[in-house]
Amino acid sequence: MRHGGIMASVYGSAPRDGSMTLELSLEINRKLQAVLEDTLLKNITLKENLNTLGDEIAKISRHQTQQPDTHK
Repeated sequence: MRHGGIMASVYGSAPRDGSMTLELSLEINRKLQAVLEDTLLKNITLKENLNTLGDEIAKISRHQTQQPDTHK
């Protein structure tokens, strides 16, 4: 098992891989930033969708409790 690769250099305070250059570090950082931003956006969208779904379920539940049961 290898310890101290490129990702260890990214997350550590000192380079652990000789191939880790400033350019590579910046590229990895940009890609991780893009993944983070995309994930945050998707999580916000999912939260909004769940809130909308909850509102719709509540509305349907209220509507059904106000209607007489005609399916018996």
